[in-house]
Amino acid sequence: MSGNGNNHSSSHRIRLSPFDYHFLVTQRGEGRRDGCSFTCYYVLDLDGHPDGARLRASLRRAMATYPAVSGGVKYSLSRTRAFWEHNSKTDYADRAYRYHDLRDRCDWTALVEAAIRKSINTEWDLTRPPLVRLVHFDGPDGQSRVCLLWPHALMDAEGAHWFLRELSRLAEDRATDPPPGLLDTREPPDPLAGLSLRKRWRLFREGLDEQSQLSKMKTSHLATASPGDGAAHRFVVRLGSSEQFRRIHANARHLMPNGRGLFATAAALNPIVRFLAACVLRALHRQYTRHGIGTDVYRIAYPMRVSTVATPRPLTGNFISVPTLCASAFEMNDMRMHVEQVHRQVTNFRRHRADVKQWALLWMAGQLQPGLYRRLMCSAIGNTPIHSGFSYFDVGSDPRWTTLAGATIRRVWLGGVVSNPPGWNAVFCRYRDCMTFNLSWIDGVEMESLANEYADLITDEVTHNWLPPSPQINGPEPDEEHAAACRTASFGE
Repeated sequence: MSGNGNNHSSSHRIRLSPFDYHFLVTQRGEGRRDGCSFTCYYVLDLDGHPDGARLRASLRRAMATYPAVSGGVKYSLSRTRAFWEHNSKTDYADRAYRYHDLRDRCDWTALVEAAIRKSINTEWDLTRPPLVRLVHFDGPDGQSRVCLLWPHALMDAEGAHWFLRELSRLAEDRATDPPPGLLDTREPPDPLAGLSLRKRWRLFREGLDEQSQLSKMKTSHLATASPGDGAAHRFVVRLGSSEQFRRIHANARHLMPNGRGLFATAAALNPIVRFLAACVLRALHRQYTRHGIGTDVYRIAYPMRVSTVATPRPLTGNFISVPTLCASAFEMNDMRMHVEQVHRQVTNFRRHRADVKQWALLWMAGQLQPGLYRRLMCSAIGNTPIHSGFSYFDVGSDPRWTTLAGATIRRVWLGGVVSNPPGWNAVFCRYRDCMTFNLSWIDGVEMESLANEYADLITDEVTHNWLPPSPQINGPEPDEEHAAACRTASFGE
């Protein structure tokens, strides 16, 4: 049965959305039906030390209010339906919260990153609640970090953001009513709600045709090894200064004027999203050129909220659609044209309802048992080869979200690998005037050097001065590669 906020039964089943089920099955652990080897992470860098008792108490309240995080995966007898099963009589907060006192360690940041790497490389047993971990690190000089970890099938990054905002709110003993934009429900909204079976079938067929065409496009890859047993998930964090964010913002404003809102972020920030995606594609092109590898097209995954699910939404669950953005080597010579091509692809994806078609595709495939579903998604029909993932999040739009249990939020970064080797996933996160960039990947033979090179090229692209030169100001000379790009780029109105 499906529970709600007024149901006092000790056991509740929380239905998975089609995208939850997709992540559940495709990101399973090696040889384990109910193990997940894809763990996402969301990190808060804090000034001050959070009050551990308040943090643990707010975690307990949040887990009671949003019970899917305290559930475990179960299947129906036919194994065609998966759900999270939660027992309200069991308190999992103590198991979910972990504390590390590193106040006497000058190398504490390295220890924190090592602990996060260990966590994301530990396979998650989805049958054993809880489905979140909150790890609290206190460092020297009044600094600290809090890391939220969860399996991808539980929720998307927006849901994780809501979860941390709820911890902040509950730690201050504010009203227990859910805030605007967040549903107090255990039933996920249906992006296909109101559509008849006939209309769903038509959208499914159209989505299948479009997916088949996309899968036929040939790509080349730099990865020198495929991930095997025990492959490590790694990450690096770059950027972080207000000066770098001002440069990124100016570049985006120059290359793409403000347009209609395409994301859950404010319309004024959408040029930043398109600009960053274009920079990631350019970085791929530069890296492939350096290594003498040609490919007809570069492709990145570009997740965004599905258009038919607006706010409010539940905290848990994945409510995203994932267009694949493509770029040819030819268009890389003109940065303005390249950014406009990215904008056009995203606009057409929404205009042609490709996000709804994608959900119809997942809804139909979700009727399959896990084994059949996994084989389908690993086939040419279900698998779209990509070079890299890409995401952008603006998490500082709420002026009230500044503290966590008495500590001040200074910086935010998050990430997780994608399932396509080499697992590269470039995630940008803005908190107020700070922009961080996290690159995650699956480690392999010579993969670390390639990943760091890729991260360097992305950082160089986004912070390069794409504005036209001013005769009044003598700025630093661009590097030789960028100088050549600027000579051929169009900076006209």
